[in-house]
Amino acid sequence: MAYTTKVSMRFQRSVHDVYEALCDLSSYSSWSPGLHVSGAGRMHEGLTYDTTNRFAGKQVTSTVRVLEMIPDQEISIRSDTKVMIFWAKTVFTQTSQSECLVEVAIKLEHSKAMTSLAHPVVEAITEQNILESLEALKHKLQPR
Repeated sequence: MAYTTKVSMRFQRSVHDVYEALCDLSSYSSWSPGLHVSGAGRMHEGLTYDTTNRFAGKQVTSTVRVLEMIPDQEISIRSDTKVMIFWAKTVFTQTSQSECLVEVAIKLEHSKAMTSLAHPVVEAITEQNILESLEALKHKLQPR
Protein backbone atom coordinates (compact mmCIF):
# COMPACT_ATOMS: atom_id res chain seq x y z
CA MET A 1 0.00 0.00 0.00
CA ALA A 2 1.42 3.40 -0.98
CA TYR A 3 0.75 6.81 0.48
CA THR A 4 1.64 10.08 -1.23
CA THR A 5 1.50 13.66 -0.06
CA LYS A 6 3.25 16.97 -0.55
CA VAL A 7 4.44 19.50 2.00
CA SER A 8 5.73 22.96 1.21
CA MET A 9 7.27 25.91 2.96
CA ARG A 10 8.38 29.41 1.98
CA PHE A 11 11.85 30.61 2.98
CA GLN A 12 13.07 34.20 3.11
CA ARG A 13 16.26 33.04 1.41
CA SER A 14 17.48 32.27 -2.07
CA VAL A 15 16.98 28.83 -3.57
CA HIS A 16 20.76 28.42 -3.56
CA ASP A 17 21.01 29.01 0.22
CA VAL A 18 18.29 26.48 1.05
CA TYR A 19 19.56 23.92 -1.48
CA GLU A 20 23.09 24.17 -0.06
CA ALA A 21 21.79 23.78 3.51
CA LEU A 22 19.99 20.58 2.52
CA CYS A 23 23.11 19.26 0.79
CA ASP A 24 25.22 19.73 3.95
CA LEU A 25 24.69 16.42 5.77
CA SER A 26 26.90 17.46 8.69
CA SER A 27 24.42 20.21 9.62
CA TYR A 28 21.28 18.05 9.74
CA SER A 29 21.39 17.46 13.49
CA SER A 30 21.33 21.23 14.09
CA TRP A 31 17.89 21.61 12.50
CA SER A 32 16.49 18.08 12.67
CA PRO A 33 16.73 17.17 16.36
CA GLY A 34 17.36 13.53 17.11
CA LEU A 35 18.51 12.73 13.58
CA HIS A 36 21.95 11.16 13.32
CA VAL A 37 23.52 10.91 9.86
CA SER A 38 26.41 8.51 9.31
CA GLY A 39 29.27 10.39 7.77
CA ALA A 40 29.38 14.06 7.14
CA GLY A 41 30.05 16.32 4.26
CA ARG A 42 28.14 17.15 1.15
CA MET A 43 25.35 15.15 -0.41
CA HIS A 44 25.96 14.02 -3.98
CA GLU A 45 24.13 11.90 -6.51
CA GLY A 46 24.66 8.19 -5.87
CA LEU A 47 25.66 8.70 -2.22
CA THR A 48 24.39 6.12 0.27
CA TYR A 49 24.33 6.92 3.99
CA ASP A 50 22.56 5.70 7.11
CA THR A 51 20.33 7.71 9.40
CA THR A 52 19.07 7.00 12.89
CA ASN A 53 16.06 8.87 14.22
CA ARG A 54 13.40 8.63 16.89
CA PHE A 55 10.09 7.81 15.26
CA ALA A 56 6.94 7.19 17.29
CA GLY A 57 9.07 6.59 20.38
CA LYS A 58 11.36 4.06 18.73
CA GLN A 59 14.87 4.24 17.32
CA VAL A 60 14.66 3.73 13.54
CA THR A 61 17.65 3.17 11.30
CA SER A 62 17.37 3.60 7.56
CA THR A 63 19.63 3.53 4.55
CA VAL A 64 19.27 6.56 2.30
CA ARG A 65 20.33 6.73 -1.32
CA VAL A 66 20.56 10.01 -3.21
CA LEU A 67 18.88 9.28 -6.53
CA GLU A 68 19.10 12.59 -8.36
CA MET A 69 20.34 16.10 -7.80
CA ILE A 70 19.86 19.11 -10.03
CA PRO A 71 21.73 22.05 -8.46
CA ASP A 72 19.39 24.68 -6.99
CA GLN A 73 16.37 22.84 -8.44
CA GLU A 74 15.81 19.33 -7.09
CA ILE A 75 16.98 16.58 -4.72
CA SER A 76 15.48 13.07 -4.87
CA ILE A 77 16.19 10.40 -2.26
CA ARG A 78 15.01 6.93 -1.30
CA SER A 79 15.15 5.63 2.26
CA ASP A 80 14.68 2.00 3.28
CA THR A 81 13.72 0.75 6.74
CA LYS A 82 12.41 -2.61 7.89
CA VAL A 83 8.79 -1.48 7.69
CA MET A 84 8.65 1.00 4.82
CA ILE A 85 10.31 2.58 1.82
CA PHE A 86 10.29 6.37 1.71
CA TRP A 87 10.84 8.49 -1.40
CA ALA A 88 11.19 12.25 -1.25
CA LYS A 89 11.56 14.65 -4.15
CA THR A 90 12.40 18.17 -3.01
CA VAL A 91 11.84 20.92 -5.57
CA PHE A 92 13.15 24.48 -5.10
CA THR A 93 11.50 27.48 -6.78
CA GLN A 94 12.63 31.10 -6.50
CA THR A 95 9.39 33.05 -6.03
CA SER A 96 10.85 36.53 -5.63
CA GLN A 97 14.25 38.13 -5.23
CA SER A 98 14.29 37.33 -1.51
CA GLU A 99 11.99 34.32 -1.19
CA CYS A 100 11.81 30.72 -2.36
CA LEU A 101 9.37 27.85 -2.11
CA VAL A 102 10.50 24.38 -1.08
CA GLU A 103 8.08 21.56 -1.95
CA VAL A 104 8.66 17.99 -0.78
CA ALA A 105 6.68 15.27 -2.56
CA ILE A 106 6.58 12.19 -0.34
CA LYS A 107 5.73 8.60 -1.14
CA LEU A 108 5.63 5.89 1.53
CA GLU A 109 5.33 2.22 0.70
CA HIS A 110 4.53 0.08 3.75
CA SER A 111 5.78 -3.45 4.21
CA LYS A 112 3.38 -6.29 4.90
CA ALA A 113 4.81 -6.44 8.44
CA MET A 114 3.08 -3.15 9.30
CA THR A 115 -0.58 -3.49 10.19
CA SER A 116 -3.04 -1.41 8.22
CA LEU A 117 -4.05 0.32 11.47
CA ALA A 118 -0.53 1.72 11.82
CA HIS A 119 -0.41 3.23 8.31
CA PRO A 120 -2.27 6.50 9.08
CA VAL A 121 -0.20 7.07 12.22
CA VAL A 122 3.12 6.52 10.41
CA GLU A 123 1.99 8.74 7.54
CA ALA A 124 0.93 11.57 9.85
CA ILE A 125 4.15 11.37 11.90
CA THR A 126 6.29 11.33 8.75
CA GLU A 127 4.55 14.39 7.34
CA GLN A 128 4.79 16.22 10.70
CA ASN A 129 8.50 15.38 11.07
CA ILE A 130 9.26 16.82 7.63
CA LEU A 131 7.29 19.99 8.35
CA GLU A 132 9.01 20.44 11.73
CA SER A 133 12.45 19.92 10.18
CA LEU A 134 11.73 22.43 7.40
CA GLU A 135 10.48 24.92 9.99
CA ALA A 136 13.66 24.47 12.05
CA LEU A 137 15.82 24.88 8.93
CA LYS A 138 13.84 27.99 8.01
CA HIS A 139 14.50 29.41 11.48
CA LYS A 140 18.21 28.55 11.25
CA LEU A 141 18.51 30.29 7.87
CA GLN A 142 16.66 33.46 8.93
CA PRO A 143 18.57 36.57 7.88
CA ARG A 144 20.30 38.06 10.88
